[in-house]
Formats: sequence, structure tokens, C-alpha cells
Amino acid sequence: MCGIAGIYYSEPNRPVDKEVLKRMTEVLAHRGPDGSGCHLESQIGLGHRRLAILDLTEVGGQPMHNEDGTIWIVYNGECYRYRDHIPFLRSKGHTIRSRSDTEVLLHLYEEFDLDFVSKLDGMFAFALWDQRKRRLILGRDRLGIKPLIYYQDFDGSIYFASELKALLQCPNIPREIEPASVYAYLHLMTVPTPWTIYRGIKKLEPGTLLIADSNGARLQRYWDLPPYPGESKIDLEQAQMEFLGKFKEAITTHLVSDVPVAAFLSGGIDSSSVVAMAAGLQPLATFTATFPESDVDESDAARRVARHCHTDHHEIRLAPDFVETLPHVAWHCDEPFGVASAFGVYHMAEAAREHAKVVLSGDGADELFAGYPWRHQPIHNHRHWDLLPVVARRWVSHLGDVLHDLNGNNGYKFTRRLASRLQFASLGPADTYAKSLRCFQDEDIRTVLHSDCTAFARRAWRENAIARYYDSASGSDVLYHKLYADVKTTLVDEMLTKVDRMTMAHGLEARVPFLDNQMVEWAFQIPSDFKFHNGAGKVIVRQAMRSALPEEILKRGKYGFTLPLAGWFRGPLRNFLQDALNGPAISQSPFFSRPGIQRLVEENEKGERDLGNCLYTLLMYALWYDKVHRGLSR
Repeated sequence: MCGIAGIYYSEPNRPVDKEVLKRMTEVLAHRGPDGSGCHLESQIGLGHRRLAILDLTEVGGQPMHNEDGTIWIVYNGECYRYRDHIPFLRSKGHTIRSRSDTEVLLHLYEEFDLDFVSKLDGMFAFALWDQRKRRLILGRDRLGIKPLIYYQDFDGSIYFASELKALLQCPNIPREIEPASVYAYLHLMTVPTPWTIYRGIKKLEPGTLLIADSNGARLQRYWDLPPYPGESKIDLEQAQMEFLGKFKEAITTHLVSDVPVAAFLSGGIDSSSVVAMAAGLQPLATFTATFPESDVDESDAARRVARHCHTDHHEIRLAPDFVETLPHVAWHCDEPFGVASAFGVYHMAEAAREHAKVVLSGDGADELFAGYPWRHQPIHNHRHWDLLPVVARRWVSHLGDVLHDLNGNNGYKFTRRLASRLQFASLGPADTYAKSLRCFQDEDIRTVLHSDCTAFARRAWRENAIARYYDSASGSDVLYHKLYADVKTTLVDEMLTKVDRMTMAHGLEARVPFLDNQMVEWAFQIPSDFKFHNGAGKVIVRQAMRSALPEEILKRGKYGFTLPLAGWFRGPLRNFLQDALNGPAISQSPFFSRPGIQRLVEENEKGERDLGNCLYTLLMYALWYDKVHRGLSR
């Protein structure tokens, strides 16, 4: 696991500034504390920070080149079955000098050109320079487990890095905050791929290559989720056996390392399954976050699993005195990031790093096997609107808009709620599902944004990424559409971003066995009833793991990683929140309404509504603005 950065100029004879590349690479030192390197030649500069996991010798260092020095690569990630390719490569005359997967990537490219990426099995982001073809190739893994950010200048030059902070070391890259990204952030707590918080800077989409050469730059998708399979003849018992086989293989390959491996353990079915399978293969240390003040504290369940699996178990207690670390969390998140569980992962990663350099995580199971019951239950509340003609529903929704505008920011709660329900009336299945994932709802968006942003906000919501992916999924199975949208949006922008940034903040590599390539493709080919049935999710996981986990763990519902934010903002974090929201991120913003934000703070303090997540989302925007946006501009 590492951090990469680089610059490609479209002009063949233009040299890269070594000092700029050095600054880009140094700001990623937390991702790779074990070493650094760079390669510069005409029109290209590649920088690398190394976290040594495989082949700890200097031979495994980067940037790495082929035998004759005509192809160079910087690479972040792990290819789990890379050794399977070595006999073939040797038969083709390639010299394998190291035990690193990076070298295998180089030689696969020499044999298969751009199609080499289809041979890779794992998590990765890379930049490969082909000197002979004067061609730069940027690539990101199928699911987006590893990040890659880029900016294309007006002249065709490309700047890229593992994190946005590295790009901001380049003086010519603009730092204009994108209003659509602010709006999307309030809804989703993240900025959805391919956008970033800054206009013009983008995230490379999962399963995609960016190719830049004398013909310009172009994007090329090399992978997508398999289409909806239709009717399947596989039965549940057979599916369970197949799941166990693929899961064990995934865990086995994810344990391959030249350094110690640990695991996060929440006590839920996902992480417990990972721990049970991994602990059966080798000794394992496990790490759990506990916060007794919360209504949902899973530490007892995690303890049971740890005892059952005989792990070396560690607990990290979280408390509201976390204000000292929140600015660090904001810094490492790179963009505004309102997912509060990132705080817990940050501290678990800090503790785990004292024992290991690799940690296994249960992320991804919810998106593959329908683990969120509140998302996948049929929506009954508004089915009666379907009886109305489309035109009538649009008029009802318009009435909701008018009622909200007349009600204003100081109206009664009843009319605000009525306006929201009326606005909901015209939504189709895709927008209905997207709305269920929102942090800020429409009425609160209009409260915290200036009134002149209202029309823009309505337009932006129609372009919502979740709804777009929901509609683009194949087939007629509703659950398939939901899971497809989940994998394309919340998985990559929320779950995987959180795990990557918070673990790499401490130089810790996180691996996600549920997102093994073979497991993902298989999971999208089995019937939906094997995932969600009678209101319960992850049916096949619970059935398959019956012999490995205690019954009470298998029967536990989905709780999520919940912090008691509303109470903390009424009490010990009240002043911290107010100070942040009174700062320049809000007071100097062309987007936000300070009176509207203060109104939400007061509603939360009075206990009228639980607005903890909304206030945390605003808080993290303010901290990001101060630590990253202004901090890197000073």
C-alpha cells in the first residue's frame, strides 16, 4: 500500500518541476512511511511513497521499471493472485527480480497492452508510463477500493495523485469550490464520484482507465458489474457451499503478507465472518471501538466473537473529547466528509497500527448481500401517489414547493412536513430510493442554503448520482437496481473512502475480502431471495456461517456504526460546534445561510429533532475548509 503522484505534460519536451513533484509526494508520506522515490524524464514525473507489505527489500521499491527501462510504474494496492501469472511471464522470457506484485503488473502490460488490467485481481490505483509510445495510463480497481484523483489542464496536461491534497501542491491547479458538489455533499455526506469539491478536479471512476498520449486524453471503462442474470436454477444449499468456497479463498489470498495482519471487529455479521474465517487460518489480533454513551454499542457482541475465535482482542473507547482529533480526521478525509463513523475507524486504525501493518475489514458485504433492511424494505408510505396520473403528481409536488416557499424558514413544523410529503409525491422509484439515503432533506437544504440557491438545488437533485445508477442497472429486479446503485455510489464514496483515508492516515493497509473480484461477480449472479427475505438481509451469509459463529451473532440485526452526536452537540461539543460554524467556512461562504444553520442548531438543542448527522456534516465542512482549503492556500 502506498501513495502515488505525478505530472504528465502534453508537450513532449516540457520538463517536470522536480520540486513540485517532491512536494506532491511528501504530502502523501502518511500513506507510505517506509520510503520514497521519483522518476523524471521529458514530459513525465512519477512520485511514490512506500508502505512495504510485500518484498520488504529495496528491490520492491518504486517507481519500478522493466528490464530495459522503457516502462515505468507507480502503484498503490495489492493484487492478490499475482503469483499465478509468474510461470507464464517467465515462459515469455521476463526476468522476475522481486517478490512484489508491482513487477508482475509491468510485465503483464508488456504482454497484453491495455488489456493487462483485466488480468489484475485486487485493489489498486496505478500510473504507468510507456516511454516507447509516449503514453500515460492511469487505472483504478473495479470497485474503487483505492483512490486516484486527477486534473486535466486546458492544454491536455494531466496531474494525478492518491489524494486531493497532493494535487493542491501544484500552483496552477484552480481551487474554486463547486456549488453542485456542496449541494451533493449536504444530501449524501460525501461528494459523489467522479466529482470532487473543486471544479475541474475529478476522481477516476472505478473500473476505468485514463489514457493520455499525442492524441489527447480519453477515458476507457474496462469492467462493470455483471448484468441481472434473470431466473437462476441454483438452490440455497448449493449457493451456501459456493459462498463458503469463495469466501475462504478470498480470506486466504487477503492474508498473504510479509508483515503482521489484524482485523477490525464490530460484532456484526460482516466483520465477525471475516474474523471467524481468518482466525481459523492463522493467529489474529482484533480491534473494536466502544462508546458506552451510545444507544448502540456493539462491544459486547464483539467480545463474544473474539472469545469464540480466540483472537487477541483490543477495545478502543470513544468519547466526546474527540474534538482534538476531528481536525486531523478532516485533514485526512481530503474533502468534506460527513460520515461520522470515520472518527471511530481513525482511532481503531491508530491502535491497530501498533500491532500490524495490514488490517482486514468487513466492508462491502452490505452492498453485495443487502445488509441494510431500512433501504430494502418496500416503501409503503407513498404508494397511494402511484394511483394519480403523472401530471397530477407533478402538480402535487409543485404545490409542495409553493407551500415550502410560503412557509419560509420560520414556519410551523407541520407545514414543513406537509410540504416535504407533497414534494415527495412525484418521485419515481430511482429518486425515491435516492431520497431514502439523504442526510439533509429538501426542507433543511433550503434552510441552510441561501434562498438564491434554491432553483439550482432543485436542478442538481435531478442529476443525482444514486438515481442515475439505479435507472441504468439492467433487468427489472428492484433489489438488483438498489444494490447496483449502492456499489456505484455509497460503497465507493462513503464506505471505501472512509476505510482508505482513516487507515492510511496511520500507514495501515486495509483489505476488504468481501470485495474480492470473484466474490463480487458471483454475488451479483445469485437470486435476490438469497440476499433479502422476509425483512432480513444477508440471508446467505448467515446461513453459510452457522457452523463458524455463535447463534446470537447470526441473529443480530444491522446497527451500523452510530455515535450519539445529537447529545454531544447539546452538551460537551456545543461550544466546539458553534465556534466552527461561526468561522469563515460559513460566514464567508456564498452558499450557506448562518441564520438557517443556527436554526438547526437550536432545534437540536431543544430536542425537537435529532439533527446530529446534519450538524456533523456541517461541522466537517467547516473543519475541511479551515484545514485543507484555507490551510493549503496560506
